[in-house]
Amino acid sequence: MKKMRKIFAVLLTLAMVLAMSIPTFAAGTGGTTTITVKHAQDATLNYAQVVVADQTNSVTGWKFVEGYANVFRTAFGVGTDDDAILKLIALGKLEVNPNSNAAAGNINTGVVDNAKLGEQLATALANITLSGEGTKATSDSFELTKEATAGLYVITASKAGHTYNPMMAYVAFDKNATDGSLSATVVEAKGSEDQIRKQIVEVDGSDQNDSVMTGDVIPYKVTVSYPYYPANATDKKFEVTDTVENATFNKDSVSVTVAGSKLDSSKYSIAFAPEDKATTMTISFVYDSTLAGKQVVINYSATVGDIKDGQQVKNGAKSESNGKYTIAEVISGSAKFTLVKVDTTDKKNKKYLEGAEFTLYVKADDGDVTFDDVDGKFKSADVETTDADGKLTFKGLDVDKTYYVVETKAPAGYSIDKTPRLLTGATKNTTSDTTTVKEKGIDITKVTTTTTVTDYTNNNVEIPNTKLNALPSTGGIGTTIFTIAGCLIMVAAAGLFFASRKRTNK
Repeated sequence: MKKMRKIFAVLLTLAMVLAMSIPTFAAGTGGTTTITVKHAQDATLNYAQVVVADQTNSVTGWKFVEGYANVFRTAFGVGTDDDAILKLIALGKLEVNPNSNAAAGNINTGVVDNAKLGEQLATALANITLSGEGTKATSDSFELTKEATAGLYVITASKAGHTYNPMMAYVAFDKNATDGSLSATVVEAKGSEDQIRKQIVEVDGSDQNDSVMTGDVIPYKVTVSYPYYPANATDKKFEVTDTVENATFNKDSVSVTVAGSKLDSSKYSIAFAPEDKATTMTISFVYDSTLAGKQVVINYSATVGDIKDGQQVKNGAKSESNGKYTIAEVISGSAKFTLVKVDTTDKKNKKYLEGAEFTLYVKADDGDVTFDDVDGKFKSADVETTDADGKLTFKGLDVDKTYYVVETKAPAGYSIDKTPRLLTGATKNTTSDTTTVKEKGIDITKVTTTTTVTDYTNNNVEIPNTKLNALPSTGGIGTTIFTIAGCLIMVAAAGLFFASRKRTNK
């Protein structure tokens, strides 16, 4: 019995020692917690722990995971692991002796503003390659892991058409706890879409400017993300170049905003070429890391040149950053209208008339021409003359506008038909296509928005004309009989006159 009591006492003592040791063990390991990544939805995430807690290390309380120490030592230019970890502590990526500082509420006490250290850290991260299939972030706030232990993690994100900077996640001990428990960690992805976007701004509900005519002013809007560059980047180029065909840029129309606020003009410069006809515009940004990831909006306009031969207006914007670029192209189309002038005197044998002049009128608020039974004011847009086949064609027409065509000069010997004729039936269709093109050996993503138009359905309309000497009868007896009668009366009067003089002379 006494032996049993002694054995029980020993077991009880061991249990008490074990119970008292649990907090100590917990403080040493810290258990596990979560790492959540924000703003990387649909990106593939890879991660690896590079630093773990080490309570046997009295200098820092940390140690590198095998395989990563040399990367940081080389980047920081130091000879020992502890010196490299002290650089991370100086940058605020870790805390000194984590358990004791956590208990005292001192977290990241070593943060310094040191550009050189930041560049060295960026170099280290650029030299870390994380392999494996990774995990796709299925939400904007994605829980990457529930098994994170105390230390420092490197996280990379990859997504087609996007560029992300490597991320670091510090899993810290909870400063409000004394049992060594860990705080959940949230990391914000630093990345932006590479693809530049371009669109035509709709000014009002009727004219959407994707179908155009000579003299139209097309308002354009370009959107692109302000790029992220690592601290060690030597060339932080961010440039948007736009070129236009069959139009010229309006130099005083450019405005630049970032995240909805007007960007100070000292943060960018604009160059046009050539000087006399601005068909190329280049906007060069002075890189500002505080703007990284924010949306840049560039608004400007271009005036359509002479497209009376039916040319398209092509406008392509290119964004270049991070050693690559993307293209957004907008193509605006135009329609045409053809008429034929004929002589209707001979119904069986049509005669096509050369030399008939027609004026095309377009509806406009500042117009000075009106037509009977037609609403609105109009102004002259073009004048064409029929050829030997009696044909003429008006090209480069905007299907969003209202046009009338009127004969303003008839061929010699013919009368003018002043009837205003409405152009009808033209339609348009806008499509968007994303392709990959290779330029200088590099795959470039190109988004093309094209507006195609169909011509007016009353094309090739035959407009009749009548000769001046073939005016239609009004239904009366005409003037011929009165002319003959008048002549007979004059002859009779003359005869009587001479007869009376002859008698007088006798």
